[in-house]
Amino acid sequence: MEYFDGRLSYVSQPQVIVDLFKQMCRNGFEASVTTVLNLLSAIGDLGSYLGGESLHGYCIKIGFCSDLHVLTALIDMYAKNGQIDLGRRIFDGVAGRMLYYGIVWWISMQNVAWYKKQ
Repeated sequence: MEYFDGRLSYVSQPQVIVDLFKQMCRNGFEASVTTVLNLLSAIGDLGSYLGGESLHGYCIKIGFCSDLHVLTALIDMYAKNGQIDLGRRIFDGVAGRMLYYGIVWWISMQNVAWYKKQ
């Protein structure tokens, strides 16, 4: 399997990012963490709940759910899509194991509260 280095970050249109990712997968490329981070942001911007859940599953499958940045982006994506409970579940599931990163997690949960007010 080939590896894609995350150049989707140069694209500023969320739907284009999603479409490029789909094409990338069809062509046998595996995403990098950078690509996944950009894709999570794009899915959050699009408000695509099902796309977010699918990408979450992809992150689990390829082992990215141990990356703090990916977990934080997942929380943010779920918050943007109005799925506060799912974001909170991720937070609760790893916060105890990652006390060192408590400040980053706290900021992420503040974003969840902000999106909930919207």
